[in-house]
Amino acid sequence: MARLEFAYVPTATAAGGTSALTLEDIPQDIRDDIEEVYAYLKTNPAGRMRTPAFPTKTEALAWQALATAYCKLRPGGEIRFRKSPTKGLPENVFDFRVTDLLPDNGSEGIRNAVEAAKATAQETPTPPPAKSGARK
Repeated sequence: MARLEFAYVPTATAAGGTSALTLEDIPQDIRDDIEEVYAYLKTNPAGRMRTPAFPTKTEALAWQALATAYCKLRPGGEIRFRKSPTKGLPENVFDFRVTDLLPDNGSEGIRNAVEAAKATAQETPTPPPAKSGARK
């Protein structure tokens, strides 16, 4: 029987949404990569970054988990890591963005209005439509 090659994939968050990793668990090269990408995308916000090809899908997922954890633990303030839904790429390559938590484009107000409408809809049931007496 052939020996299997196992790879550890760290979890970016533990149960309850708290980080399972500490800043010391994240290699310095990943921290530097994220800071460089963040600075670049701040000046070029109309695009995204593509990773180089990782040797395996597992290594790509491990890098993503560490990068996501760093964005949450970042000493200069939390930033957002988002893997882009890109079709047609090999499983060991992906596109991503690193941005501020909430973009300053008014979307926070829209998001709050949608959440308020959802809460109101759940609180008050919608009455059934009134039946009309006329027949066609």
